[in-house]
Amino acid sequence: MPIYKELRAEAANDPEPQKQAKNEAKKQEKQLRYLNTTNAGMTAYFDDGTYTSCMHCDFNKSNIESLFKGKPDGTYKVLKDGRIQYSNSNIEEKPRPPKRKFEDGWMLIDYKWNTKVPQQ
Repeated sequence: MPIYKELRAEAANDPEPQKQAKNEAKKQEKQLRYLNTTNAGMTAYFDDGTYTSCMHCDFNKSNIESLFKGKPDGTYKVLKDGRIQYSNSNIEEKPRPPKRKFEDGWMLIDYKWNTKVPQQ
């Protein structure tokens, strides 16, 4: 029995499984891939293929962070030509950056920001 206890103690102090658990948790974190803003709110598209909307949310850092915690509204896929197609739907749209500063539109396209994110 003492050998078993020693092995358990060694396993508990071994940093390798802890590192593996941290790496696994990082893999499970979703990343924001697209962000569309309108006068009605925002929609965040994540790299796991889900999207989440926040109606009446202004474009700012805290509202974007809240989208990570929101329940997904559905799923999407990116077609070869860059259009987004919503699951179970024929609806497609092509993300394009806003033409003017302070205009609503696609603020983040394929991980690239088109504007600065307001802090508040």
